[in-house]
Amino acid sequence: MNDWPPVIVTKDTEVTTHHSKWIDYGRLMRLPLVFSAIADVTMGFLFVHEALSPIMAYVATVVSSCCLYCAGMVLNDIYDLEQDRRERPTRVLPSGRIDLVAARRLGYGLLLTGIASGWLAGGLSVGSAGIPWRSGVVATVLALAVWLYDAYVKRSVVGPWVMGSCRGLNVLLGMSLAGPAELSHGWLGGYSPDQLLVALAFTIYVAGITWLARTEASAASSRARLSGAVVAMAVGWGLLAAWPQLTASDSLTRPHPFARTAGWPFFLLALGFPLLRQSLMAIARPIPAMVQRAVRQALLSIVVLDAAVCGAVRTPVWYAVGILALLIPASILRRWIEIT
Repeated sequence: MNDWPPVIVTKDTEVTTHHSKWIDYGRLMRLPLVFSAIADVTMGFLFVHEALSPIMAYVATVVSSCCLYCAGMVLNDIYDLEQDRRERPTRVLPSGRIDLVAARRLGYGLLLTGIASGWLAGGLSVGSAGIPWRSGVVATVLALAVWLYDAYVKRSVVGPWVMGSCRGLNVLLGMSLAGPAELSHGWLGGYSPDQLLVALAFTIYVAGITWLARTEASAASSRARLSGAVVAMAVGWGLLAAWPQLTASDSLTRPHPFARTAGWPFFLLALGFPLLRQSLMAIARPIPAMVQRAVRQALLSIVVLDAAVCGAVRTPVWYAVGILALLIPASILRRWIEIT
């Protein structure tokens, strides 16, 4: 029993307890990072639409993305419970602040809700989407990838790439409701080369982040491993810088003229410089605090990348500004909820 010392329950105590419970659930779901999932799916949607319309289909893809992302975070801690009991006993599951049965219900409930919302998005887009069932298929594959990563391959050599594929699939989820015009030059599953290239870039970038985060709690991380992770992140970032030129003849969603100028790669390089600097500092001094700081910055930089790509393909610029503004609630929640 954990009832000692005895607590006199008052109205204020109940409010504090309930407040702490909500924070614990937010920690379990890594709630600040859910805004990066919203940024992905919003960028993907705007990549194939001139506006956030049909709005209800867009909302359904956002709900699907958020549920699948949070499910992945919850299932991660469920499958890591024994390890966390040894190494991170203060986390919400090993400390007992959230019951394991309740966590399982939450994790798998979010997973099923994410799949259902993906299929619902396609149903809500009938008449405007060229392949209305595609969002459901992508959501289902994304859910399977999330479960596969958490349950089986997290610590294997393919683990970072499965995690990266989850992010790429999240981008494709936003792109899945493309209309007939965007499908005429489709390759795999009706996706055009530029759409696939953007999703691939995010896949590689997040695979690098996952690789970087593998030893974030170690007393001394391997400089070689950290260097490989930073190279992978740089490749993903560089692929986005080259994307407008690589797919110029195939792109149906014509990027903004600036994305086709020599200034576009330098613009992305400038955006990535703070992250590169932090990553190099982590390699030079591979202690947990430095590595964790690089991981946090890399994760939040996903929103910056999404905003940049959105600004390259859509006007007005407010769409990109709106995606970038997702950093605000993420930063506020970070005061109470750690993201790594």
